[in-house]
Amino acid sequence: MKLILLLFLLCLLINNSKCGPEIFKFTSEPVSQTVNPGGSVTLSCIATGRSGITYSWYKLDTGFSTPPSNTDLISGETGTTYVVQAADVDESGEEKLFQCKATAGSDVIISNVATVLYKLPDSIEYDNTGKSYIDTLIKTPSDDTDKGVFLFSLPCNTYENDFDTSITNGEPYDVQWFKDDETDRVEVSYSNMWTYYTELKSTIQYDGVVDVSYDVSRLNIKKYDLFIFNVQKSDAGTYSCRAVSRKNKQKVLLGSTVLTVPAENNQYTIRPKTIAGGYMVLAVDSAGKIRSAPKEDDKVLLMCGVACRTSSGSWDPQYQWTDSTGAVIANTREHIVTVSSEGTLSYTCEILNSECASKLSPAKKILNIQVGAADFDPTLQFTFSKSPPEYMWYDTSDNSKSHDPFEIGCEGSYTSGNTDVVFQNSVYRMPDLVAGSNVSGVYNFDSSFTSDKSGVYQCVMSNDPNKVVLYQQTTNVIIAENPTSTITPTAMNVLDGETATFTCTVGGYPIESVSISIPNSASVVTCPQTSGDVTCSTTDSTNYEVEVKGMVLSKSGQYTCTVQTKWYKTDGTEMRKQVSASITVTYVKASTTVLTASSTTVKLGETVTLTCVVEGYPEPTTPTLTKSGSQIDWSSACTGTNRKECLKVFSSTTLSDSGEYVCAGSNTIDNTENKSEDKLDLTIEGDVAVSLTQTPAGSEQNKGSSVTLTCKAEGNPLPTKLTFKKGDQVLKSYSGGDDSSITKGTYHIQYEHPISSLVLADTATYKCEGQNTVNGDVKDGSAPPLDLVVISAVEVTLTPTHATPAKDESTTITCTATGGRKPHIVELKKGSTIVKSHPTDSGFCTETDSFTLECTYVTSAGYASGGKYDCIGKNTVANSQVATVTESINITVSEPVKVTLTPASSKEVTVGTGITITCTVEGGKKPHKVTLTKPDTSVITWLSDGTGSTELSCSGDHVKTCLYEITTVAYSDEGNYQCDGYNILPGQTSEQKDTAQVSLVPVKDVSVTITKGQVSSFNEVSHGDPFTLGCQADGGRIPFYLKFEHTPPSGQASEIVLYNKPSTTPAEVTVSESENTLTYDYSVSSADYNHGGTYNCLSKNRAASNAEKSDSGSQEITIVKNVTSVITSPDIVDKGSQLRITCSADGNRPPHYVALEKDGVMIKNWTDPATNCSSSTLYNITCGYDVADVGYSDGGTYGCISKNKALEQKLVSSKDTKTVEISQSVLTSFSPSSTTELLWGSDSLNLLCSVEGGLPPHEVNFEIPNGTTYSWTRQSSRTVSNSFTCNGDHELRCAHQVISTTFDNTGLYKCTGYNKLPNSSMDRNMEKTVEIVVVKDVEASLTSTSDTDEVSFGAALNLTCNVKGGRAPFYIRVQFTDQDGGVSNLIEYNGSNMPDNIREEKNSLEYVHVINGVGYNDGGVYNCSGKNRAYENEEKTDEMSKEVVVVKNVEIDPVEDIEADHGTSFTFTITLNGGRSPHLVKLENTGSQIFNWQKDSDVCTGTNVLTCTKVVGNSDVNFGYDSVYTVTAQNTAKDKTDHTATKSFKVTVYKDVSAAINPSSDSTMTYHVDTTITCNVIGGLPPHKVDLILPNQVTKTWSKDGTGNSLTCTGTHEKTCTYTFTPEYNSDGNYKCVGYNKVRSEEEKQQESTVVQLTTVRSTEVTISNKTLSVLTNGTVDVNCTIVGKPLVDIAAVSWSHATLPDLDLSGNVSTVKGSQDDYTLVSTLSIVNPLTEYSGSFNCNVLAENNQVITKSVVVSINNREFLDAPTVTHNGGEAVEQDTKMSITCFVKGFPRPSATLFYRNLVDGDESRKIPDAPSIDKISPTATEFVFQLSTSCDYTQYKFICETNSTKYTDSRVLKESNSVQGPIVIGCENAAESNTGVMIASGIAAVLFVIIILGGIYILHLRRRQSPKSATGHVVYVNTNPENLVEVEQTSEHKYDDVVLHVSTGEAAYVNTATPALHLYNDVVIPTQTTDDTPYAYARSEDVVRHNIRPPVYNNHELR
Repeated sequence: MKLILLLFLLCLLINNSKCGPEIFKFTSEPVSQTVNPGGSVTLSCIATGRSGITYSWYKLDTGFSTPPSNTDLISGETGTTYVVQAADVDESGEEKLFQCKATAGSDVIISNVATVLYKLPDSIEYDNTGKSYIDTLIKTPSDDTDKGVFLFSLPCNTYENDFDTSITNGEPYDVQWFKDDETDRVEVSYSNMWTYYTELKSTIQYDGVVDVSYDVSRLNIKKYDLFIFNVQKSDAGTYSCRAVSRKNKQKVLLGSTVLTVPAENNQYTIRPKTIAGGYMVLAVDSAGKIRSAPKEDDKVLLMCGVACRTSSGSWDPQYQWTDSTGAVIANTREHIVTVSSEGTLSYTCEILNSECASKLSPAKKILNIQVGAADFDPTLQFTFSKSPPEYMWYDTSDNSKSHDPFEIGCEGSYTSGNTDVVFQNSVYRMPDLVAGSNVSGVYNFDSSFTSDKSGVYQCVMSNDPNKVVLYQQTTNVIIAENPTSTITPTAMNVLDGETATFTCTVGGYPIESVSISIPNSASVVTCPQTSGDVTCSTTDSTNYEVEVKGMVLSKSGQYTCTVQTKWYKTDGTEMRKQVSASITVTYVKASTTVLTASSTTVKLGETVTLTCVVEGYPEPTTPTLTKSGSQIDWSSACTGTNRKECLKVFSSTTLSDSGEYVCAGSNTIDNTENKSEDKLDLTIEGDVAVSLTQTPAGSEQNKGSSVTLTCKAEGNPLPTKLTFKKGDQVLKSYSGGDDSSITKGTYHIQYEHPISSLVLADTATYKCEGQNTVNGDVKDGSAPPLDLVVISAVEVTLTPTHATPAKDESTTITCTATGGRKPHIVELKKGSTIVKSHPTDSGFCTETDSFTLECTYVTSAGYASGGKYDCIGKNTVANSQVATVTESINITVSEPVKVTLTPASSKEVTVGTGITITCTVEGGKKPHKVTLTKPDTSVITWLSDGTGSTELSCSGDHVKTCLYEITTVAYSDEGNYQCDGYNILPGQTSEQKDTAQVSLVPVKDVSVTITKGQVSSFNEVSHGDPFTLGCQADGGRIPFYLKFEHTPPSGQASEIVLYNKPSTTPAEVTVSESENTLTYDYSVSSADYNHGGTYNCLSKNRAASNAEKSDSGSQEITIVKNVTSVITSPDIVDKGSQLRITCSADGNRPPHYVALEKDGVMIKNWTDPATNCSSSTLYNITCGYDVADVGYSDGGTYGCISKNKALEQKLVSSKDTKTVEISQSVLTSFSPSSTTELLWGSDSLNLLCSVEGGLPPHEVNFEIPNGTTYSWTRQSSRTVSNSFTCNGDHELRCAHQVISTTFDNTGLYKCTGYNKLPNSSMDRNMEKTVEIVVVKDVEASLTSTSDTDEVSFGAALNLTCNVKGGRAPFYIRVQFTDQDGGVSNLIEYNGSNMPDNIREEKNSLEYVHVINGVGYNDGGVYNCSGKNRAYENEEKTDEMSKEVVVVKNVEIDPVEDIEADHGTSFTFTITLNGGRSPHLVKLENTGSQIFNWQKDSDVCTGTNVLTCTKVVGNSDVNFGYDSVYTVTAQNTAKDKTDHTATKSFKVTVYKDVSAAINPSSDSTMTYHVDTTITCNVIGGLPPHKVDLILPNQVTKTWSKDGTGNSLTCTGTHEKTCTYTFTPEYNSDGNYKCVGYNKVRSEEEKQQESTVVQLTTVRSTEVTISNKTLSVLTNGTVDVNCTIVGKPLVDIAAVSWSHATLPDLDLSGNVSTVKGSQDDYTLVSTLSIVNPLTEYSGSFNCNVLAENNQVITKSVVVSINNREFLDAPTVTHNGGEAVEQDTKMSITCFVKGFPRPSATLFYRNLVDGDESRKIPDAPSIDKISPTATEFVFQLSTSCDYTQYKFICETNSTKYTDSRVLKESNSVQGPIVIGCENAAESNTGVMIASGIAAVLFVIIILGGIYILHLRRRQSPKSATGHVVYVNTNPENLVEVEQTSEHKYDDVVLHVSTGEAAYVNTATPALHLYNDVVIPTQTTDDTPYAYARSEDVVRHNIRPPVYNNHELR
C-alpha cells in the first residue's frame, strides 16, 4: 500500500492532473453585454476536459444554475458562440438572460448567466398631429348581447418599419393603444388574438357566406394591431394609437378612430367597407413640432389600406397613387411626396385588383391636402447687436446712487432671394408700443436709471414704414430693488373677542407678493384680502393694514408680514428675495371661576364630586377651596394650564360634609391681578340608616366567650325610634326620652347589648330597626339581620365498650353524638367501610334534643361481625371548620384453630416448572401465627404483627390462606412439607395449634448441552489455534448413558468416549449426584484442517413414571486461514519481448477471487480461480498472465490480489506487488519536419516534438529563434510556459503553440530529448530542428502625435510613417502636398543607402517627420507608402495619407489687478489674440456688464490681436466697485467649434480698517443670563479677520477663510460680528475687538477697539435637599444645604440650628465644604446618626448673605421609633359651668407618627343635636416629634345646655400610605346665665356625676385589661410565629413559616392563658397574640401591637407591627 501511495504522489509531481480523470470545465463562459439599437453582440462558451462536447443555448426568464428547462432552449443554436440581435431583447429596456450548456456523454455542465441589456438613447423628439382613418371589422353576434371582434389595422402596423426615421432620429419608442385619453391604456394580447380567431373561423362571414377556410394570416396582421374581443357597449369610444418614448414617456399620436357599438340584434358581417386613408406631414414648425398642415416644400406621408382577399389567396390588394393631374406616382400602400405649391392638392389611392374593387364603394380614397405658403422665418437671420439675454437684472439696493449706463439693441439680415423686402430695426418698450412709432435699433440706459425703466423691450423687423412685423424678439429688463418690510407696533395684547389691528409697510421692486402668515396654521393670507378672520388692505401698495378679528386663543402668536420680489439673473436663472417683519399678538382673558357639584343635595353615604374650573390668559393660579373659612385640599393634582380643573371627591359623604363651599382663582394681566370666585351649598340628606354590629366580629362565637351587639340608627334629623330583637323577641325598644342604655350623638342613637358568657341558647338571628322623620316623611330602616351561632365541638359516646360473641352470635352497638352546632354527620365504620351513616341511612339515628343524636346498629353472626367499630361524629364550628370526634369498640369472634394443606398427598413435579403449596388456617380469634417446615428441616413463619418471614404469604382474616411458592422446582426441593397454625381463644392466654403434611418428588427428561471454548460465533477456529468442546447431560433422575464422537470434513465418524452405566464408566466423564448431570470435556491444542467437521453427543435417563428418555446434540467446527498472495515476474523487460507473470493464493476457506492489476488498474480477473487456474491442494491456487509484445505501457507495478472468507466469514484479501521496467534508448522527432511558411496573425504556429524512451525521457530542451530555451524535466511542472507544454510518460509529447503568429516567430527551432536505460546512470540524447518563416503583406501606417487632423498653432507635431511586413519591407517613402497642391518628397529609400533618419527593425522600416512649432504653412496632406515580398515571394505595396489642419484657440493676455483708492477713477485695458480672429469680447462682473464687443464694433481694435479699453465714468469710486471682473472672448477654433476664453482680474478699493465694541464701557453680566458682544469693523480691502479678545487671552475669531470661526459676522466691507454666550464665573475680565484688513502691497492694517471690563455677578442662592424628612430612631438625618453666589459668602457665614431647640449644638454634625462643585459653591451637610425623637422639628440652614441679609432654608424632620396613632386626649378650660359668650379653649392632645392632624367637633350633650366643626384653624403646639397639642377656641352659646367635645385625628403612614384614624370625646361645661337654664342644672349635675363614676370604672377596667395583656409571656423563642391552641387536653403548638410577622389570633382576655386559631377577617380581631422572636425588635414599650382602632371603627384591615417583648 505504501508503494502504491508513493507511486501516486510521484505521478502527481510528474504529470499533474493526468494522474486522475481531467476536470470537465468551462474555459470561456458568456459575459454580460449591452447591445445598441440595430446592433448585435456575441456570446461565447468553450469547455474542455472531455471529447465529443456539444453545446446548447437558452434564453431565460430568470437566471438559475441548475440545468435550464427545454422550454427556454434556442432552437438550432449548437455552436460555441451565439449572436444576440437587438430585436432579440425586444428593445424594452429590460435585460434578457442567456445561458449555455455543455454536454459530453452523460456529463453536463452549466455556464453562468449572461445579461444582455438594450441601450436606450438619451433623448427622443417626435410628434404627429395628423389624422388617419382606421378600418373596422364586425362579427355577427351569436346571442342577444352586443359581441363582436374588430381590428385596427392602420396605421399602427406601419410606423415601426416604414416611418421616416429622420423625424425621430432613430430613437426607440413603443407603440401603444389608448382609449378616450392618454392615460387609459389598452393592452394588446397577441396570443389571445390568434386563439380567438381560430375558434371563430367557422362563424366569420365574408359577403354573407360562412368561410370555413378563413385564415387570420390573410389579414396581414402586424405587431401593433389592436384586437378587442367580446365587444360590449362600454367599449364604445375613441381609440388612439400613439408612439411612447422609452426615455421621457412622451406620447406621439399616430392615428385614431371612433368605435360605435351597434344596437342589439342587428346583423353585421365581416366585409371590407371603404378604403382607410390619411396623411402625415414630415416637417417641423418653428417650435420643433411636426406640422398639422403642410406648407410649400414640406414632405407628406400618404397612407391607405383595406381588408380584402383575392382569389389567389393574397390578402394585400394592389394599390395605385395618382396626383391631381392623373399621373401615377406610386404603387405602394404608403408613399412620401413633396408638396411644391400653395393651395389644395389632391391625391387618389385606388385599388386595382377587380375582385377587391368590386366589393368597395367606392374603390378609391381621395386625400385633399391644404398646403399653406412657405414660412418667412426659415431664411431670416436675426441677432441682437448688443446680445441682451432673455432676462436682465440690476440689483439697486440704494436708489440714491447712480449706475453705469448700458444699452440694448438688435440687428438683422434677410438672406432670401426676394430683394423687394425692405426691413428696419426698431426697439420698442412695451407696453408703450404704439403703431407708427420708430425708435432707433439701440436703446440706452443712462447712469441714473431706476426701477421705473423696468419692462419688456421688443426688437422688431419690418418690411415697410408702417411697421408690419415680419420678425420680432423680446427681452425683459428688470431693475430690481431689495424688498423691505416693517410692522408697527411690534407686540400687543388683545382681549378675548376683540380685533387686533397693525400696519405692515413694504418696499422693493418688482414685488411679487405680500403675505401675512398666521400662527398655529399652515395658511397664509395673500394681500390684499378683504374677507375672512384675517384681512389685509392697502390704498397705496406700500402700507398694508392688517386686522385679526374675533380674538381667540388659537389666533394668538407671531404674525409675519413677508414681501417677496422676483427677477432673473443674466443667465436666465429665476431669482427671488424676501424679507419679513413680525408682531407678537397675545390673547388675554381675565380669570373666571365656576364651581359645580355632581349634585348639591346628596344622600348620606353617597359620592359627590365638586369641580372647580378657573380659566384665564395668562395662566391663572391654582384655585383654592374653602368651607367655613378653612381650606380644603383637592383630592388630586389640578389639571390644565390656562383652564385649570380641580376635583374634590367625597367618596362616602357624612352629614358633616354639609355647608357652603367657595372656590377662588386669579390671574395677572398688565400687572393687575384679576380675582374671581364661585360658591355653592352642599346639603347631606340622611334618611335613617340602621346598622347592627357585633364585637368581637364573627357570626360564629365559642361557647362561654363574651360578645357585645350594637344596634345603631343614624340620620338627619336624629332618629327617634330604635328596636333590638332576638329573632322575633324584642330585647330593647326605644321611642325617645331619657334612657341610660341609649347613647345619643348628633346624628345617631345606639344601644349596646353585652353577653358575658355565651350559651348554646344564645344562637339566634338578631335584628335592629330604626325610624326618623325627613321633611315630614317617616323613614323606617332596618339593619341586615345578624346571625350569631354559639359553637362547641361535637362529643361522642359508644356502648358497649367491647364484646366477644361466638361465631353464630350478633352484637347491638349504640352511638350518641352531642354538639353545638348540632352534629350533622354520624358514621359507624368498621375499618375503612362505613356500615351506617346519618343522614344517609334513615332510621339509623334519632334526635333526643336540639343538639343530640342517638344511633343504633345490630351486627350479623359469623367472623365478618368481628373487628373494630368506629363511631364518628361531626359538627360545624368556628370559621366553617368541621370538628370531628371518634370513639371505638372492638368485637372479637371466638373459634378454635384448624389447618388444611394443598396438595394433600405425595406429588411428582417436573424440574424447572413451578408449584404452590397452600396452607389454610381458620380460627377466632384470628390465627396469629403459621409455620411451614421444609424437607431440609428449615422453618418459615408468618406472624400477624408482620415480623415473620416474607417467604410465606398469608391473607385473610379469620380464615388465613398462606402460600409457599416454588417458582422453579429443583432436585433439592424433594421431601416432606408440614404446616402448623396457631390462635388464642378470647379470654384465654394459651395457644391453640393444628398440623398438616405433603411430599414432593422432582422429575425431568434428559437434555444434552454442547459447550465450546475459543470458537468464534461462526463456529470457526483459526488454523493453529487451540479450542475445546464439552458435552453435559442433565436429567432427573441422573442419566445412565453418554456417547461423544467426531466426523471430519472427509471421512467416517469416530467415537471419542462412551459412558454406559453400569457396564462402562470412563473416568473422564464426570457424574454429579447433586445436580443430576454427566459431563465430558474435549480439547485440541493446535487446530489443523482435519479438526474441522461435526461433533455429536448422545445421552439417556429415566424420567417421569420411570420412562426412558434420550437426547443428543451436535456442533460444526470450521478451521479457517487468511489468504496469502505471491507474485513472480522478471524485473526488466526489453521493449518487444515476452513477459510472464504468475499469481499464487493460499487460504481456507478456499480463495474465491484472484486478480492482477497494473499501476492500480485491474488488468485480469480470474473470476472462478478454482476452475480457471491450477491448484495443488484444496486451499492453494496458481494463475498465470502473459504479454506477447511488450511496449512502454506494459511497464509498471503489477499487483496480485486474492480474497477469501476466513474467521467470522469476514472477507480477507492479500496483495503482493512487483515492478517491471521497459528498456529503450531515447528517440526524438519534429512535426513539421521541414521549412514552413505561416501567414502573419492568421495561421497558428504548432510545433510538436516527440521524445520516446524507456526508462521514460526525463528532460527535453526546446530552443526558439529569439534564443530562448525552454527546459522541461520530469521533476518540474509539466507546463514550462503558456506556449510550451510537455505531456506523456515513455512517449513524451512537447508542444509549442502560438495562436497568432508574428514576425518574431520566424527562425530555426531545435528540440533535444534525454533518457536513461534501466540499471544505467548514463544520459542518452537525440535532437531535431526545423525552420519557420512568417509572411505578411506590407502595411503602411501614418500616425500623428495629434488626436485629430487639427493641430494647435505653435504646437509640436510628429508624423510617423511605419511600413512593416513579412518578409521585411525593402522600400519606404513620405510625400507632402501643401494647401496649394505643391508636392514634395520628405524621405525615400529603395533598398540601398539607407538614410540615418530611417529606423530599421525586424520586419519594419520607420521614419519620423518632426515639426517643432506648427505654423499655418505646415497644413496639408502627408502620404506614407512601402513595399515588401510576402507569401511565395510575391511583391506587395501599401500606402496611407493624413491631413493636418492648423488651428489656434483665442487667448487673452493676462490682465493686472487694478488698485484704486476710495473715490478715485480708473481705466480697464484688455489685450487678446486668436488663430481664427476673435468675434466676441465681453467684460463684466457679478453685478453689471462693462462692455460687450462684437465684430466691426469700435470698442476693440485689431484683427488677430485685439486691444479693448473702457474708462469708468464715475469719479466717486466706492466699495461697490470692489469686485472680480471677467473678460470673455470667443472664436471658432479646433473641431470647428466656438472656443471661449476667460480671464479674471480684481479691482480693489482700499480703505484702512476701523473697529468698535459694544458695550462701549465697563459693565456687569448676570450669571447664566445670555450676553451678546458686538464688534463693528469697517475696511477696504474688506476686513479678512475679526478678533474678539476675551479674558485669559481667549480669542473668538471670524476669518474670511472660514477656519475656526467662532464669531457670527455679516456684511462685506462693513462687518458686524456678534458673540453670544452664557456668562460663567470665569467670564470676568477685559474684552476688546480687533479688526484686520490689507491695503496696497499686501500691507496689513490692524485696529483695536477700546477695552471694556465685564464682570459676572450672581446673587446668593440657598437650596436645601429636603423640605421634609421622616426618620426612625435607628436611621440617619442627612440633609445638604447648597449655597451659590458671586461673590461667595464665607464658610463662617453658614450655620445650622434647631427651630425649637436653640441650645442644641449641631456643630459636630455639620460639614461645610467649598469647591466640591466649583469655587462659587458651598455645600453644608447636616448628618445625625440614630437621632433622638426629641430632635423632631425644623432644622434651619442659615446663611449671612450680601447686605447682611440672612437667608434661611428649613427642613422639617419627624423622628420616631414607630408609626402609630393613639386615641387623642380632649380637655377644656371651661370647668363645670360657663356663661354664654365665654371664650374657652379646647385642647386635643395627640400622640402619633407621622405627625397627625386634628379636627374638633362639638354638640349639645343634653339633646344630642348635630355635631358642628369648629371653623377656625387651631393653634398647633408641636410638643415632641410624636406629641402635638391642638388648641381650639370657642365662644359659648345658650343654644347649648351642656357641651360635648369630640376630637378626630388622622395620620398617613409612610410605609404603606394607609390612613390611621382615632377619636375621643369629653363632656364640656354647662352653659349658665340663660333663661330657663336653671331648671335643668340639677339634672345636669346628676348626669355629670354618673358620667364621672362611669369614666372611673372605664379607666380602671382599661388598666386591668392592660395588666392582663402584659401578663402574657412568649410561647416560643424560635424564629417562627407560634399560635397557642385552646384545647386543654392537647396543648400542641401550631407552627407557621417564619415569613409571617403577623397573625390573626384572638386573645382570650378573660383568662390570659390560651388563645385559639381564628382565620376570620383580620379587621375584626381585637388583639394580636403574635409571639415575636427576640431578634426582631424595636423600642416600642408594648408586648403586643394594638389594633383597637381597626375594631372600633372598622376602618381598614389591621396592620400589626412587629415589637419586642418587654
